[in-house]
Amino acid sequence: DANMENNEAYEYTSIESISLHIMKQSIPSVTEPGGVIMYEIIVKNSGATKVTDVVVREEHNENIIIISSNPPIQNNTWYISQLNASEFIKIYVYAKVFNATDGDILSNYVNVTCAEGAYDEAQAYVAIKLSPPYTYKIFYGKVVNVTVWDSENPYILHYILNTTLIDLAAVDNGSGVNKTFYRIFKLENGWNLLFDWHEYGWKSYPYCPINLAELGNLYNFSPCGKYQIEFYSIDNVGNVEEVKWNDVFVDCYSPISIIEPICPYEISNRSVEIIVNATDIGIGIEKVALYYRYSLDNISWSNWTLYDIKIENYSFEFTAINDGYYQFYSVAYDKLGNHEILPNASTMPKAYCKISYPYDINKDGKVNIQDLIIVAQHFGMTPASENWMEEADLNKDDVINILDILLIIKHWTG
Repeated sequence: DANMENNEAYEYTSIESISLHIMKQSIPSVTEPGGVIMYEIIVKNSGATKVTDVVVREEHNENIIIISSNPPIQNNTWYISQLNASEFIKIYVYAKVFNATDGDILSNYVNVTCAEGAYDEAQAYVAIKLSPPYTYKIFYGKVVNVTVWDSENPYILHYILNTTLIDLAAVDNGSGVNKTFYRIFKLENGWNLLFDWHEYGWKSYPYCPINLAELGNLYNFSPCGKYQIEFYSIDNVGNVEEVKWNDVFVDCYSPISIIEPICPYEISNRSVEIIVNATDIGIGIEKVALYYRYSLDNISWSNWTLYDIKIENYSFEFTAINDGYYQFYSVAYDKLGNHEILPNASTMPKAYCKISYPYDINKDGKVNIQDLIIVAQHFGMTPASENWMEEADLNKDDVINILDILLIIKHWTG
């Protein structure tokens, strides 16, 4: 009917998503009886609108005792008044494991609900593994570790100074460390037991931290040399660690170096090779330093001066600037920093020589045209001449002539 009105009504309903998610994990995921674990629970409103009267309920294995939680738990339940869209809350639960056996898997269940009807659940697992503690050494002071091959089995040999202290620390992933025990041997005419198994700790002075050099003295042995430390720990549920051991060498020996004699004593050259031989009964040589001092008259000497340092092939090419007398002294260092006495005014040299090299007249380290010009400028002069220059009379025949020029050419360096 054309006159008939078409009346239509529409009603729109807005549907907003309601979604809750819960996640749970145990830290650590592997422990032992007596161990403390932490559960982290995350509750998140993943929907587009807020939810109210949120309730989180937990059910834990009978071998787990709740110690505390944040926020506090009430009858295994947490109550959250509301969570806005995308808002989340974290719950931390601390628990202790008891009466479990090796290989058990302990479950911990949790779920979440709200007044709007959303629901989710999660579960975390903890594996029970009986394991002993782990004990390790901490060094306070200089230490160098060297891998030693004993037949086919390598082990670590620690080289330390006599001032380096050793601490024994232990960790356990479950019930915690109860006690640590240790004993020490000294190698001196065979292995000698200083003391048998002894509990390690602050009450065991002077054994904590361990000063091996001091112990050697205490038991009437040399403080230096090789020691062996054996140690193990026990945790609070009785797991016993396998005994560990390490050799430790207390290196309080200074290395020794000698300089091979310089022959001939009088050197007709600006350069001389200084050869040093160095030995060490401890960890070994790290470097050798060469010092020298100079005298014009072999009576009054300059201060000792560091010339060079070598870390291998201890051969030094010493180049003198001036003619005169030279003394040499070497200082060897080992890899821990032990070294020979540094030179002072009263130090005796380890080698010496006299260097006489007149051909470098102007002392620039070269025999070249500059020296030839000096001879030419004084050519024909004798000691009676007004501008006589003794340094240009190279053959010391009291006349500066062609023979001196020939000596320059013969020793030419360019």
